[in-house]
Amino acid sequence: MKKYIIEHLANKSSTLSIAFINGKSHTFCAVVDEIPDSPNLIELKLSDEQYVVLVNIDQVCYINHRS
Repeated sequence: MKKYIIEHLANKSSTLSIAFINGKSHTFCAVVDEIPDSPNLIELKLSDEQYVVLVNIDQVCYINHRS
């Protein structure tokens, strides 16, 4: 369910902030790719648009979006 929410909000919002269970948070601007072989992984583009990171959905504890 978290993966669907992230994909939906990232495509509708200008920024998507995600907090992780390790206490860190990052802001993303777009979904780059789904990883079909790993349903718990998703590639997201950081808001500075310079880096793409692989996010483990199981590590997400909070999602916030701004449109």
